[in-house]
Amino acid sequence: MTLSTADGKSGPVNPAVAAPTSTSTEPPKEKKTGGRRAPPAEGSRPLDKKRARDRRAQQALRDRTRSTIHNLSEQVTTLTRVVERQSQELSELRGRLDAALTENTNLRRRMAAGDGIGGSQTADVMNISTLTNGPPPSSAPWNTPPFNSAPTSIADQLFQGFVDVQRRAVAQSPSATTASTSTSPDITPLLDRYRRGTDEVSKVASDVVRTYTELDTLPKQIAVQFLMTHLLKWLVLLDEPSYNSVPVWLRPTRAQRTIEHPPWIDRIPWPAARDYLVEHPEITLDHFAAKYGTSLGIHWPYDPSMVVIVTPGVSPISPDNDGNDYLVNPVFAHHIADLNNWEVGDLFRAAFPEMARRIDQAEGVKGPGQGPGPGQGLASQTASPSTTTSPSSSDRPSQAQSMVMDPELDYLPI
Repeated sequence: MTLSTADGKSGPVNPAVAAPTSTSTEPPKEKKTGGRRAPPAEGSRPLDKKRARDRRAQQALRDRTRSTIHNLSEQVTTLTRVVERQSQELSELRGRLDAALTENTNLRRRMAAGDGIGGSQTADVMNISTLTNGPPPSSAPWNTPPFNSAPTSIADQLFQGFVDVQRRAVAQSPSATTASTSTSPDITPLLDRYRRGTDEVSKVASDVVRTYTELDTLPKQIAVQFLMTHLLKWLVLLDEPSYNSVPVWLRPTRAQRTIEHPPWIDRIPWPAARDYLVEHPEITLDHFAAKYGTSLGIHWPYDPSMVVIVTPGVSPISPDNDGNDYLVNPVFAHHIADLNNWEVGDLFRAAFPEMARRIDQAEGVKGPGQGPGPGQGLASQTASPSTTTSPSSSDRPSQAQSMVMDPELDYLPI
């Protein structure tokens, strides 16, 4: 470096001499590095703190998840042991029940066949029967109900549930049962949905009839409900008067008493048909009901509305208005007591030809004179044959009239 002197000459200059001196006390400035500020110390930035918090939270979550999985695994192991133990116990109980049912069936068959059974065996069959199917078999037919299996339909559930409840009530206190003891079923619950009546048996029978939509005429509905009420009352009470109210041809056969079968079979009118169904358990209600219900018929040569007698009453909805009471025409009651007045049609015969043949060839009790005795069940509601041969005769009950079809009532078409 050269500088010009005062005399105009130039020459080298000593940097130490040429450099100006500074007396400033300012601190030295930091050296810039490419125009960027130096990063702060690790962990001092807000983002680093957030990331650290997130890592701790995630670690805590993983720890809780591992703990929860461990606890659930222990619970699953414990519950698995409990289920296995209960399954083993249930299997043992089922084996014992199957053995008891087999023994019960064998004892029933022996008793039905007339074989002698000793005192200890009699006690055994009484205990088994009480657990499986109500009262034990005995010499009195009214004490031996059909040997039914578990319900297989809604109707069976209604039927069997009512029977079980009422039997327990009768066993605890005979006067505590609500089962009707009258000989005349109440058809009001079947015809008028607003009036339930006072007869619990008739209510249940009406509810069961309603489940069968195939019963599409008034005579069929009344006939089935009428007979079903008598059968249901006997199954509840299991006494001689209620047994005598059941038509002879509707009472259980030996096969029904000794071979397990679904309850719906007991409500078929023909004994030969019931025995066939008991012997052929492969015929289910789903396969049988539609063809049977649509083919079932009642020989009633008169106006369908004449199966019911209408008498003035009081409406339960509005006492100020007149209502009607409904009674089964005694002529119709006498008519359906004869099994010859029941029939099955071509659809049933085509589907079950062997059963139809047995129905046609059966030589059971059919006539009304062979039904319940005087003053018992159906016969108590019928006039003598000479006065009931034709509802058009002068001896026909004067109350009989065509039933007015009130649209407010729950009728099926006649």
